[in-house]
Amino acid sequence: MLGVLLIASEYSTGMIRSSLLAVPARLPMLWAKAVVFAAIVLVLGVVVSFGSFFLGTAILGDKLPVGLGDPGVLRAVFGGGLYLAMLGLFSLAIGAIVRHTAGAITGVIGFVLVLAPLASLLPGSVGDYVHGYLPSVAGMVITAAQPSDDGVLGPWAGYGVFALWTAALLGVAAYLLKRRDA
Repeated sequence: MLGVLLIASEYSTGMIRSSLLAVPARLPMLWAKAVVFAAIVLVLGVVVSFGSFFLGTAILGDKLPVGLGDPGVLRAVFGGGLYLAMLGLFSLAIGAIVRHTAGAITGVIGFVLVLAPLASLLPGSVGDYVHGYLPSVAGMVITAAQPSDDGVLGPWAGYGVFALWTAALLGVAAYLLKRRDA
């Protein structure tokens, strides 16, 4: 939700005019917000992900011995931070497109929490592919140390699909930022 709030709150308070007055070329303002936000969320996400891993290992170490050297574990732990950073950019893009905080948060929740379970109800292999290529489902694959056998994408391919969804939404946001009034 921070990504939505980062941009949509500027529209709701009228502060977007000040941002665009400081940076009259609109796209550098959007890209700067996206890069700084993604960098901060990536660093914090990786720290939290590793902290959670080490805390979980300390609590469950005897019952579930897992180490960072085990196959896929380091990628999964680091992938937690990568997923959070991409999800933040995804929500920032939706916030820039919708420009209304409540509407954008509803859109993000719809994409992430509602659309995926509904797509999994589609019959046959079509449902598996539609579900597997949704942004949050595809991106979340990178956080699993042992990807499921029924998944349609591998960890990095899934993250790439999520990155493509995010890039497309950022492209739409950039186009609309250039075309619409503040």
